[in-house]
Amino acid sequence: MGWYAHSVRDSLIRRFTTDLPTLDAVQELAAIVWVRGTGGEENFLICDAVTGQRLGNFGYVITGKSEGFYRVVPEARGRGVATRVVTFLGIRDW
Repeated sequence: MGWYAHSVRDSLIRRFTTDLPTLDAVQELAAIVWVRGTGGEENFLICDAVTGQRLGNFGYVITGKSEGFYRVVPEARGRGVATRVVTFLGIRDW
């Protein structure tokens, strides 16, 4: 199973996503290909700089009013992951 598909099974992430908990790796890949083809959204993986461990993802919608979003895996929560991403990107109005 793909990392993203696995993450939508987390109860906290389930509160904030429309992705179905039955999402599998094939559907995940199809969604990535589709989103990249629309040009209306950008998504990035967040990894630990030392270990390469996947910590979460962030993205933003680039059509109309800008919207940002992120998710952090349970084992990485409370470590400032999302804060560092937002700071790194210079985002002030989230």
